[in-house]
Amino acid sequence: MKEKTSQRDWEGLAILQHLRQEQRKHEMILRFGLTAPHLRQKMAREIVHRVINRLAVYGFPVATTTHKCPFDLWVGDLRVEVKGSHWRQAHHCYQASIRNHAADLLIFDAINGQDHFFIIPMAAVAPRKTVEVRCYHVEASKGQWAAYLERWDILVRLVENRPLQLVIGLFD
Repeated sequence: MKEKTSQRDWEGLAILQHLRQEQRKHEMILRFGLTAPHLRQKMAREIVHRVINRLAVYGFPVATTTHKCPFDLWVGDLRVEVKGSHWRQAHHCYQASIRNHAADLLIFDAINGQDHFFIIPMAAVAPRKTVEVRCYHVEASKGQWAAYLERWDILVRLVENRPLQLVIGLFD
């Protein structure tokens, strides 16, 4: 008898979880006219544009890459991956997944009403799969990434000291 009750409880929980997911999806469609994946893509594009606007101050040539490219921007001759995250209450952190390490630099935006950019050399990130900041008030963070908060000088140094690479056979 106990097993049947337990099975019904699990089925009820699964149905409730599915209904909550459907409700969240429906609310997003009503509010924004978009589904969750579209919202993430829109947020990613907005973060890239915020970074581009911030880089305009330094006067470096900035170019976006194609959707299939393993990084987001060319800054001079530097490959830059841009990630961003709002506070994730369930995990108590700002978190971004790093799927590949093809870029030279990671710019991670922790968003809590303001942009807080972490400028991190990809060598410091590798071989991790995620970057997490576990303090809501980013300025007060003392974690492993705290030393990279608003360190635009790292990007400037990397761009200015990077030797120009000649790409042969690009259009062959």
